[in-house]
Amino acid sequence: FVAIHGYLDPRDRGLLLYGGLLTVFMLGFGWMAEVWGLYAPMAAHALFDAVLLERMAVQWLRRRDEGAGD
Repeated sequence: FVAIHGYLDPRDRGLLLYGGLLTVFMLGFGWMAEVWGLYAPMAAHALFDAVLLERMAVQWLRRRDEGAGD
């Protein structure tokens, strides 16, 4: 999934590191599913998405506020 969506691009170090982190998380989610069933990785995935959404919102607000002085 991570590779198909282009997150393992060796030309972009930041994106490659992020893709590696995503791969580790996906392996962890798979392990959680084996040990605790599907609800645990579903909850972990939702938490992961919530954290990413919050970070994206903060970045968007900063960029918007920086452009407000134009």
